[in-house]
Amino acid sequence: MKQIRIENISKDFMTQEVFSNLSFTVSEKQRIALVGPNGAGKSTLMKCLMGHEDISSGIIGVDDNMRIGYLAQVHPHTGQTIYDLMQASFEEVYQYWKTIKETEDKLDDPEQYDRWEKASSQYENMGGFKNEITIEKVLTQINFPKERWNDLCTNLSGGQRVRLAFGQILCQKPDFLLLDEPTNFLDIESIEWLEDYLINTWKG
Repeated sequence: MKQIRIENISKDFMTQEVFSNLSFTVSEKQRIALVGPNGAGKSTLMKCLMGHEDISSGIIGVDDNMRIGYLAQVHPHTGQTIYDLMQASFEEVYQYWKTIKETEDKLDDPEQYDRWEKASSQYENMGGFKNEITIEKVLTQINFPKERWNDLCTNLSGGQRVRLAFGQILCQKPDFLLLDEPTNFLDIESIEWLEDYLINTWKG
């Protein structure tokens, strides 16, 4: 069984103690809520578990080849389309996909055709087309119909950005999810969808 093991961890900001001597284990299939007032260190703890911040002492143990999906409170997006952003979830093949899109209308140029051919071969060999199936499935799950996939992320509401960030995480097929105030900016319908997904669909 995959686990995250926390042993006597502490975190200080200069002279301020955020938390100390925390020990617990998170196992597959568990659903755990971290509750506390603003400023209690909940987000800091999650960042420490992800390795985004260092702990002052203790041990965080994560099984080899285990993937953790982390939904932060802030979801900045560039001027990408919804589909572009989802493709970026697959970092290893994203550059090849970008090259394909940059060159597919310039195939009369021998140099551009060569770039397109090499990128297409790498994209296929690294599972790019399987990724597309995953993207389509996830976008449907998070209620983004196909006619919206070319919408710019900058035009999305706060709740839609949260859903899209969650979709990026699902594309990575994580073993664990760490969700930092995931209902921020969500309307009632989106909150109900998220609750239903975590209870009835999510298997981690």
